Amino acid sequence: MLIHEKVFYGGVFFILGVFGAAFDISFLISVSLMTIAVFLLKADFRFRLILILLFILGSFYLNFYESLNKVRVDSRAEELTGTIISKPEYRLEYSLIEVELEDPNSGVVRVYLEPGKSFRYGDKVSIEGELTTTSRGNTIISFPKNIIKIEPAQRTVRGTLFYIRDSLVYNLEKVLPASKSSLAAGILIGERTGFTKEFEESMSGSGTTHIVALSGYNVAVIVVILSSIFGYLLNRRWAFYASLMAVPLFVIMTGAEPSVVRAAIMGLVLVSAEYLGRQYSFKNILVLTALAMLIYNPTLIISLSFQLSFAALLGIVYIYPWLSEKFNISQEGFLSWRKNALQTFSAQLAVTPVILLGVGKISLTSLFANTLILEFIPLTMLLSFMVATIGFISFPVSQVIGWGLNLLLSYEVFIINFFGSLWT
Repeated sequence: MLIHEKVFYGGVFFILGVFGAAFDISFLISVSLMTIAVFLLKADFRFRLILILLFILGSFYLNFYESLNKVRVDSRAEELTGTIISKPEYRLEYSLIEVELEDPNSGVVRVYLEPGKSFRYGDKVSIEGELTTTSRGNTIISFPKNIIKIEPAQRTVRGTLFYIRDSLVYNLEKVLPASKSSLAAGILIGERTGFTKEFEESMSGSGTTHIVALSGYNVAVIVVILSSIFGYLLNRRWAFYASLMAVPLFVIMTGAEPSVVRAAIMGLVLVSAEYLGRQYSFKNILVLTALAMLIYNPTLIISLSFQLSFAALLGIVYIYPWLSEKFNISQEGFLSWRKNALQTFSAQLAVTPVILLGVGKISLTSLFANTLILEFIPLTMLLSFMVATIGFISFPVSQVIGWGLNLLLSYEVFIINFFGSLWT
């Protein structure tokens, strides 16, 4: 067995160990099944033993991580103090912050607040409220009795990136109507604060929520835009280095959702391999990306976003080429409708089991809505990027570009609402 094959199987068995522990599969049963599986592989006894040990290590790693990060609170404490460690999420129904508790307490608590409560990443806060644990093991405080800011955020790189993100959204809001600026911000940087409940239901019903979830598709478009800009301003070498630096900053700025992290890691590896002229194995990159994310945080494996991101990618990479050859689709069609339809169908096939288990329902109109929208998303992202960035320099110029962007967004909003209404 070649070294890259050993790396692949080693990563897979560690991930399976994390999966088994996360979903409470009997340890004895899972180890027995893995033992049977490894002896079906064409490998020597020593490597088979290593695979079983990696599976066991994955199982124990999740338990170790959860024990290490478990919320511990002094029973005598009347109030909790801590620091906000992620960008606050503002919705029409609530606001959400994540607070890392300080001594003598420890762990991270998710705090749901009344709408309108405003805090920043890095603020130190004091909270009075009741701790509860969700079915997924998260510790939360729902609408605390009292929460106050006791120390403002210090200037940090991450805080600065969040400030830039908010400024980009503000520039879009200055140029576009509220419903259109919200969609533009969602497509560009995954910001969904301004979405109404009705519009979110329309996106869910039409199967188009992924266009504002910053999937690999969105990140790829951003990488192309940045690479084009750097390629125009710099030589090939420095453009490559600038892209390597810009993508992680973009990931941090957008909140580092699992789908974005996955896309960024894979994108950077593929770009680096291409720049260096090295061969690469897609399945190894996929497994090692998942492995790196789970080593950083093994509880991601129960995240629906994590599962959907990898499932959709597997559908597009493996199911789409097979279907394309099966149906002999050599022409993409007007506005690439054949390609979009088949890619959407491939991704939908792959994610359907995940959605049914995690959500309990799927959209029957997803194929049609995505076929009509996806071809316009790159142009929408480009114009949104231009409006948001040029807004720092010239409002009149960004307003002119905004006229064309508004037409695109009007079309996309219409498609989303139309197919969403069919579902409801």
